[in-house]
Amino acid sequence: MTVKETIKNLETKFGSRIAVQKGANEKQYFVLLKDKGDNREVVKYLFKDLGARLNIMTGIDSRDFVEVLYHLTFDIPKNGFIITVKALVDKPLPSIDTVCDIIVGAKWIEREIYELFNVKFKGHPELIPLLRSDTRPADYFPFQREVKDTHSSIRMTEKGTKEK
Repeated sequence: MTVKETIKNLETKFGSRIAVQKGANEKQYFVLLKDKGDNREVVKYLFKDLGARLNIMTGIDSRDFVEVLYHLTFDIPKNGFIITVKALVDKPLPSIDTVCDIIVGAKWIEREIYELFNVKFKGHPELIPLLRSDTRPADYFPFQREVKDTHSSIRMTEKGTKEK
């Protein structure tokens, strides 16, 4: 299946629930979810029905919300492409449904995004920090923009003065 056929299938199935944008080249597309609650259905369709694989997930703190990005790859020899599904998760208590029961490989990635951005993945069977040391405060999520204000002691220089 070509990238154009895949995009057409997505637009036919999900219609106005998504917005599709071309990326930097003809092998990269973004699918913006109008409702974050559609994440499971869209990811499942791409993964199970169209044969994509989950390459990685990422999170981006965009002040008013956290972007949760699902990067799905279609490994077609010489014609491979990637579709990134973007869900906007509102702050201050970001949460979205898990996809780890659909794609087992998402389990650890969701834990990492939770640990870094405080995004709660509803339905995740083991949503606990993956890398956090025992000495780090439980409410410290290092990739949140607000952390700098609430945890100034973490941003101390060697001489004991705060970073500017």
